[in-house]
Amino acid sequence: MGAQMVRGLFINLDRMPGRRQRIEAEIQRFGLSEGYTRLSAIDGNAVVGGANAGAVGCFLSHLKAVETARRLGGIVHILEDDAILSARLKDFLGSPSCAAALDRFDLVFLDMWVRPDEKSVRRYQEAQRQAGDGLFLMDLRAMKVTSADSYLVGPRSVDKVAGLLAAEAAAGPRGAVDSLISKMVSTGRLTAAVVVPFLTCVDIETGIRSSVQAMSRGVP
Repeated sequence: MGAQMVRGLFINLDRMPGRRQRIEAEIQRFGLSEGYTRLSAIDGNAVVGGANAGAVGCFLSHLKAVETARRLGGIVHILEDDAILSARLKDFLGSPSCAAALDRFDLVFLDMWVRPDEKSVRRYQEAQRQAGDGLFLMDLRAMKVTSADSYLVGPRSVDKVAGLLAAEAAAGPRGAVDSLISKMVSTGRLTAAVVVPFLTCVDIETGIRSSVQAMSRGVP
């Protein structure tokens, strides 16, 4: 599979042009511009307002991204505009391992917040050991999904993922998108893994100022 067969969608609020410029520069830096396009985020303030606006807007934006991925077909990389990319990302997207990962799992995350408890740290350390000089897919079935900043969805599972998120939206999102995905993984409705070592991460300076993520995590 060639790298250009993996499409990318980066989520960005219309009122955040500086963040758009930052993520576009990051994508261009690694030669991925041809395959990545902007997805206009849903502003939660225009939907519900109040303290939960960020979480709702973030959830609905990811639903919009997954539904767009379904229309695009193939493997799609969905990322938020505070992502930092690894030099190893492009090679992975163009490798047979990428397609194989989406044959095994409904969602493949490219980074994750590591919970600071001993069990979680040990799991990640063991995954790093198994990866060696390569990459390892760590099953998230017994772990918390603690970020939805950067992940892959493929043609085998995109209908299922979109359907589950749409059903949640119809009922009224009851939490942050990563927490809801985590519940779906823990109950077996979705399967998910994270690539270790991570192939993306969050720009801390940008991320802490995110109007979407800050409100969804309860940060002032």
